[in-house]
Amino acid sequence: MASRARSTTLAAYVRAFGGDWLSLMSGGLTVPFSAAAIFLPVTAHALKAMFTVMAILSFGWSSYRLWATERNHLLETEGTKTATINDLRSELSSVRAALEASKSSAVDVPTRIVVDRYRQKPTPDEIRASIESQPHLNRVMFANSFVGELVQWTGTLTRIKNIDAKPGWAQIFIHSGHSWVLGEVLLDENRMLHRVAGEPSVNVRGRITKVEDNYIELDELKIEMEAV
Repeated sequence: MASRARSTTLAAYVRAFGGDWLSLMSGGLTVPFSAAAIFLPVTAHALKAMFTVMAILSFGWSSYRLWATERNHLLETEGTKTATINDLRSELSSVRAALEASKSSAVDVPTRIVVDRYRQKPTPDEIRASIESQPHLNRVMFANSFVGELVQWTGTLTRIKNIDAKPGWAQIFIHSGHSWVLGEVLLDENRMLHRVAGEPSVNVRGRITKVEDNYIELDELKIEMEAV
């Protein structure tokens, strides 16, 4: 039945239009014409003319009502679609705003994590002391447990040595407390090293790759001069 109601064939139009036309022809529109035929001296010719006029009026009114019904349905459907589109646009705007906010936070959070994961403790001296407190046979294994740690220490830059086998790279020697910290740096990324005079205080960040009795070696080094 639903598919029949939505049909756009000529037969469907005749059923819809014809049913409404016949209902008008046999409905309230006949009352004034019937009353006139009963109470007024009307000839058969005039009566035919009256019912012809009624049929024409019913035809026109039925056509209008059929158009008005379809038109109202169309306007209602378009209004529903417009409201749905507006709701979707509003939801899309909310989603975009949420994504922008998440992107902003996603940019900030990793930066904070990278900074916070570099630890100032234990210091090089504390690492050496903790190793020396271990039984002699356990010291190598205990020293290796520090490998991979990300650290941030301060010290005095005492020497910069160019590495012949790696052009553009230099080995640096930093005295931190009573311990030595060694590492390799790319000079182009640490141009301040070209202007070093004396033995300046520096901040060094990096990852522990080796712990020996008299020094600790770092890679992924970042050097910053301490403000005087």
